[in-house]
Amino acid sequence: MTVYGVEKRLRYGDYRFEIRYDSGNETGLAQRDITWSKIDINGQWSESKFLRSFYFDEVQLSEMKRFCRHFAEDSDYRAACLTGQNDWSIRNKLYRRNMFRSYYVDPPAVAALGDPEKAFPFFKQYWRAIVTQSEYQRIQQLDTQFDPLSTQLDPAITPAVRRFNEIAGVETKFSCQGVSGTVMYQDIAFLTVSPHAYLAYIWFKTVPSNISDTLTTLATKYTHVEYRYLSGSHYRSFPDRYNLCSTGDNIAFRQEALHIANALLLF
Repeated sequence: MTVYGVEKRLRYGDYRFEIRYDSGNETGLAQRDITWSKIDINGQWSESKFLRSFYFDEVQLSEMKRFCRHFAEDSDYRAACLTGQNDWSIRNKLYRRNMFRSYYVDPPAVAALGDPEKAFPFFKQYWRAIVTQSEYQRIQQLDTQFDPLSTQLDPAITPAVRRFNEIAGVETKFSCQGVSGTVMYQDIAFLTVSPHAYLAYIWFKTVPSNISDTLTTLATKYTHVEYRYLSGSHYRSFPDRYNLCSTGDNIAFRQEALHIANALLLF
């Protein structure tokens, strides 16, 4: 059973805050989420909006009160919070990106750092050293050039997806070009903050059995693709379906997926 509610309501000047808990959150009841709203000249409160999450040892009422007061009374700090430019915002985004499952795959840092509670002190201490690397900034720039849309294909994977849909009886459902790479720090691979999945993929809505059998054989001839059947238990928002997935190098996957689609068109 999910447990959720408002733990505390605060007001500082024209700003109102709620400290919320939800056992269904990323880290369960070890997390508090702050929402905010503002009163206008007519005495009407704006719609409540998410502001910040506090995790584990940070979940202290005195600290959360201090944060809310600072937000309400300091316009420069408030602007930095709302644009995601301050330290805690950058750190929290990096933490969430690298500790929580993207589709059905754990980010690589999970295996190295353990569960979210064990990993949080690492991010508190080293987040700046990760995000200031030139390689981090290079990859992040590549992977934030556009916002993915459900109605449009990601550019880098478009050729492969279109070719698969030219095969009789084949229809793709979802796809993602995946990240352009990871960043190493202390021999741990980290994802940059971007909208792309850790592993590129093409999910199929329909694949005739004869095509599926051939695809299975073809996939074994390539290093950077894996063709597999995913049951709904892998990702409960979607039904069972076949998936062509990257094994780690998404740039190579995009090319190999296109080669496989071209080969299938010859059968």
